Amino acid sequence: VDIELTADLEEAACNDDFSKTIDYVKVGRLCQEEANKKNFFLIEALAQKIAHRIFEVFPVDWVKITLKKP
Repeated sequence: VDIELTADLEEAACNDDFSKTIDYVKVGRLCQEEANKKNFFLIEALAQKIAHRIFEVFPVDWVKITLKKP
């Protein structure tokens, strides 16, 4: 799974404030949790579910998810 995010992180950068940025460890955990919740027949369905959850949980403007079959 490859995930690209865009977000306005100017406040975090200007103030060197970790609480104002996106915790990528949490993003990774969210992806794992969604993948483990149920069996997906289509990787597109899993990618869509992950994207929707990222938008719900994190202050992002754009998400790109790339999933590859093993």
